[in-house]
Amino acid sequence: AMDRLVDIIRNEEQEYDDEEKSAIKEGKEFHEKCKGMKEIKKVVSPDSRVEMKMVHVDGESLASGIATTVVDASVEELVAFNFQSLQERELKKTAKKYGITEYHVKHINEHTLYYGTTRDLGFFLSHRDWRSKVTWMKEEDGKMVMVISDFKDIMEEFAVKDGNILASAQAVWVFEPQEYIGNIPQTAVSFTTRVDAIGNIPTVAINYNLKNFLSTVSDLRKSFDKSKEIAAYKMLPDSKADQVDWFQLANIIRKGNQKYDDDEERAILNGKKLYKKCKKMSANSSLLRSPDVTWK
Repeated sequence: AMDRLVDIIRNEEQEYDDEEKSAIKEGKEFHEKCKGMKEIKKVVSPDSRVEMKMVHVDGESLASGIATTVVDASVEELVAFNFQSLQERELKKTAKKYGITEYHVKHINEHTLYYGTTRDLGFFLSHRDWRSKVTWMKEEDGKMVMVISDFKDIMEEFAVKDGNILASAQAVWVFEPQEYIGNIPQTAVSFTTRVDAIGNIPTVAINYNLKNFLSTVSDLRKSFDKSKEIAAYKMLPDSKADQVDWFQLANIIRKGNQKYDDDEERAILNGKKLYKKCKKMSANSSLLRSPDVTWK
């Protein structure tokens, strides 16, 4: 299923309605706003290769955080992995780690779904319900964005249980392709989130749960970790490393999806015209003796 989604992301153009476009736009604006927050401070991360920053005002239920890293995978693989992780079958595997006690998912199309979760935040707090809509979009420069925002349009299908509190969350994943290391793709990943658990939440509870949310970035990194392969590549002699680079370029060509400017397209068109013209001329041309008998 994941390979199929990777193929869709790479090769199938998606159509977005106004609501989805608006969600992506607002998510990107939120991401940029959080990056510029002066109040946000670096915190100790459980993963040395993931940087975490958080901000929370004592006595308030609202907190924001950012986690960043570089992952040994393509942007398409990472978006597919994250989107696929919201399937009920996958949620069942990770629910306990993230304090999820109930979940429900409804697909809209290949790039959007609804999902609702009930979470136990610990610290003797009432369970919180989140109702989220997720949409991914690929941009022209190869970067990808996945936004998670509250929804209220189909609440009757995702009713809040008695005694639970409906919380709020906004989150944005940004995936930016980097230079390959050998034949291993590299992607800069940034996850920005703002969580409002509603009510009087102890600071220790907010910090614990927000860091738990941010830890999804570490889990993503570890799922694709190719540190051993990268170390092995860096130990190769130059000739072997060049061969790996050729394989990487061949892989890029095979996948296609290249963007060309007007000058490049014009050069390709002129080259094809020249090839066709010379091919016609060859019918009236004399055959020359080639120094390589296998070529004509």
